[in-house]
Amino acid sequence: YNIIKVLGVQLATMTPCRGFSAELATALMISLASVYGLPVSTTQTIVGAEVGVGLSESLRCTGMNWRVLVKTFAGWVIAFFASAVICAAVFSSAVFAPSINDLGAFSNYNNAMVNVMRVQLNV
Repeated sequence: YNIIKVLGVQLATMTPCRGFSAELATALMISLASVYGLPVSTTQTIVGAEVGVGLSESLRCTGMNWRVLVKTFAGWVIAFFASAVICAAVFSSAVFAPSINDLGAFSNYNNAMVNVMRVQLNV
């Protein structure tokens, strides 16, 4: 609900005609990207369309709430780097976790099983 409220009310002045134009531009962009197999974000696409609608309001660009746009962009950048750090932490904890092979237990177990098999086969 908060994302819809921010994008629909606070980012740019929206009327039904402007909202239709933004949605149509978003739909065309996503369709074009789908044809060419390009990965696009629907949220980023609609924000770009709303920025276009807001910028077309006047020559002085008074139809935009620049603070909301900067906060949205900062959120995207922070989310990108935060997810990279979290992914690296999870991956490295799995890769560098101690394992049976590192402790030598596997080789001891293998040697013991070979000895048991020799005893059972009387070799």
